[in-house]
Amino acid sequence: ARDEEEAIDHEEEARQRLDRGERLIWSGQPIASRAMRKGFLIYPFAIAWTSFSIFWVLMATIATRGSGDHETQIMAYLFPLFGTPFIIIGFVMLLAPFMTRAKAKNIVYAITDKRAIVLDTEKAGKLASYPYSDWHKEVVTKENKDGSGSILFGRHRYQRPHKRGMKQFIGHRGFEFVKDVSRVDSRLRRALSDYKARAQVGE
Repeated sequence: ARDEEEAIDHEEEARQRLDRGERLIWSGQPIASRAMRKGFLIYPFAIAWTSFSIFWVLMATIATRGSGDHETQIMAYLFPLFGTPFIIIGFVMLLAPFMTRAKAKNIVYAITDKRAIVLDTEKAGKLASYPYSDWHKEVVTKENKDGSGSILFGRHRYQRPHKRGMKQFIGHRGFEFVKDVSRVDSRLRRALSDYKARAQVGE
């Protein structure tokens, strides 16, 4: 209930981005708590990383402090500085679930009679548009036990480090962590089917 109270008016946000003559079929937002839960997957690594970074800085400080040697005294101040970026990275990873939750509350999903839309209202209305005319792959729907889930349809290329340098991968984007995903999936597939039917008759 709290998420619903804090959520923005997704229908109004979606309508403001429609082209002339375009019809809004559905709009919604990610479930913020679900998005947050995904962010906790990195916690075991984040806790280990942050703990070791803090331990390393403390041990380096203790080992180099108290010596009368001038060079050692300089290192006593430099060593903590070397470890500080790693501590910062650790805290960023620990904050990731909460940042993901906050971001989810600014995301708007929409289905129209011409395309699917993913809108980030926080980033000056950044909009990702997926016209049905470009859809050549099957829609992939993943449903959880509580009826929520994700619908993936947009393809994008990205690179990751590999044994022999950088390797290119293909990922999918779409509507993540939506309520009643089967109903949303049905509306999306109907909109896509209707669009293709109109295209065949040359409307």
